[in-house]
Amino acid sequence: MNHTKKPDITGCITLGQLNHAIRPLKITSEGLAAYGFEPATTYMGAKYYRAALAAQAKQGGA
Repeated sequence: MNHTKKPDITGCITLGQLNHAIRPLKITSEGLAAYGFEPATTYMGAKYYRAALAAQAKQGGA
């Protein structure tokens, strides 16, 4: 049984939430990494990014 403590994800969004924010566009974690955006943390397979990334993506750049 895995008892990994949940990381502090305050101020973070999942990749799915980011894609929802920029729809109809869509990006993968590999695509984000190609632009220098790495997840702040990963928990149970979900990648969490800083919420400020969504605002940057909506404005069209970093």
